Amino acid sequence: RRHELEELKKTSSEARNNPKVKSEIALCEIVEEMYARGITFAPISLEESMGEKFVKKSKGVIVPPFNAINDVSASMGLGIEEARKDGPFKNRDDFARRSGLGSSAVEKLLQYGGILDDLPESAQVDMFEMFNIGG
Repeated sequence: RRHELEELKKTSSEARNNPKVKSEIALCEIVEEMYARGITFAPISLEESMGEKFVKKSKGVIVPPFNAINDVSASMGLGIEEARKDGPFKNRDDFARRSGLGSSAVEKLLQYGGILDDLPESAQVDMFEMFNIGG
């Protein structure tokens, strides 16, 4: 992140006045300060992450919210958080239906990795998996 911060600081003063760039600079400075104080990040988690708030997992470890992922808004994150209250997700289709996320948002979470990886794609039974063939 330090490299990103240095690059952002090198941008023109006009670009640095852009609210998005200002926000990124502030975030990089906060992250740098956290690391200096020995605070680390756990991975974003379907079970532990909140919609838009960081969660303290243990001493010196915090879990980022879903909206820390590019293109995942606070309302999407809150939708996931709310849907999770109804119990574990059975599969990715169930996740999308209950959270209200569209296919592009679900794809973004899949690309991010580690969040939906353990969920089967759908409730349909794969005969090859059922009989443990080819795997």
